[in-house]
Amino acid sequence: MGWESLEMLVTDGGKLSPADLAEATDRHVDSVRRALRRMDDLVETKYAEVGLRSTRVAEIVHEAAQEAKDATRRAVEASAKVIGAAERGRDSAAAEFYAWASRHGVDVSRRSDALTLDFSE
Repeated sequence: MGWESLEMLVTDGGKLSPADLAEATDRHVDSVRRALRRMDDLVETKYAEVGLRSTRVAEIVHEAAQEAKDATRRAVEASAKVIGAAERGRDSAAAEFYAWASRHGVDVSRRSDALTLDFSE
């Protein structure tokens, strides 16, 4: 609930009411208020308005949310590659290598009998 509220504050300009956050995240307003109280070092509440304490906080929240999304994407891709390798009958060492590569953002492509590793990004 906390991350959802922070993301909403970042994307909507930093000023919303707890009721707006509850409606946008499909949560009860009391749940939103509890989550906001736990984050009082990041947000400030004035009457019925909640905002981020600073633009730097907004940047940090945005970066952290993006990193979390990227990590989730890499984990899903790694899982899919390991499952695919197992289904194609590759041994566990190959599956572990594909999982390692995905976790570390290394793109592995296979053409014929050659592997290409792309470490860019």
